[in-house]
Amino acid sequence: MESQTVKIFISYAHEDKELLELLKQHLKGHLIRHQHYEFQIWDDNEIAVGQDWESQINTAIEESSVCLLLISSFFASSKYCTNKELTEFITKSKEKRAIVFPILIRSFSIENIQSISSKQFFTPDWSDYDKKGEDIKIAFNSKFVIEALRVIGDDQIKIDMTTSVGPAVIQSAKEDGAYTYLILPVRISDD
Repeated sequence: MESQTVKIFISYAHEDKELLELLKQHLKGHLIRHQHYEFQIWDDNEIAVGQDWESQINTAIEESSVCLLLISSFFASSKYCTNKELTEFITKSKEKRAIVFPILIRSFSIENIQSISSKQFFTPDWSDYDKKGEDIKIAFNSKFVIEALRVIGDDQIKIDMTTSVGPAVIQSAKEDGAYTYLILPVRISDD
C-alpha cells in the first residue's frame, strides 16, 4: 500500500524558535509510527537564502492540509502570523481543506485572537521550559487576601504576578475595577 503524503505547516513567531525546534523534535518521534502516511513538516526555516520568502510561504500554505499554530504573545503581536498565515488557514479550515491545531506554547490570553478563541487548544507540558533555578514555595498572608476579596466584592478576580517572589496584584476581573491591591509574598520552607 502506497503511503499518503500529509504536509504540515507550522506557523510561529520567530521569538519562539526554540519552542518550534522542541515541538518538531517531539513530532518527528510520534509521526514516524504512522506507516500509512508520509508527513512533511514545513516552517519558514525551509526557505533557502535568495528565495522569494513570501511566495514560498504562499506555496506552503496552499499545499498544506494541516496547520500547527504555535500560540504565544509573540505570535499574537506578529501581524504576518495573525493577518496572513492564521487568516489563510482559518479560511481553508472553513472550506474543509485544512485542519488547524492551535498549540498554546506560552501563557497567553487566547481571547486576544478572536478567530481561534473558541477552538480547543492543545497545551504541551512545557511548564518548566523557561524555568531557571530551584523551586521555591511562597505564601500570602490570608488576612490581606481576604481583605482584598472583601473590598473588591466581585465574583471573579484577577491575580497577576511578574515573578515568583514579586508582589501580586489583585484586581476585579472586570475592566472597570475600582480597586487594585498589591500583596507581597513570603517564602516558606519545606520543613
